[in-house]
Amino acid sequence: MNAVLDSMRSDLLGCYQKRLKAKPTAHGFITARIVISPQGGVQDVQTTGGAILGEATMNCIVNRIKKGQFNPPHGGGTLTVIAPFSLRKMAVEDSSGI
Repeated sequence: MNAVLDSMRSDLLGCYQKRLKAKPTAHGFITARIVISPQGGVQDVQTTGGAILGEATMNCIVNRIKKGQFNPPHGGGTLTVIAPFSLRKMAVEDSSGI
């Protein structure tokens, strides 16, 4: 599960970086509710939070998650995964020691 989400990291950051170009102070905390189908595909994605990131960024994130391919849920049926994301700029540490 984590490996699939980790594999999306660069694409999800790409969604965020596009937003930063237009709004350098943009940040957000998002919770994605991902429903995995019996075959392992993503059946549904719902998000909460992240409004400050804007609709285009949130659509980009949701569309990327929808492309995920997970292992089929053990025992059949669907599986719901709750995945929190924090998107914010991190300060680069000054290596000069000042």
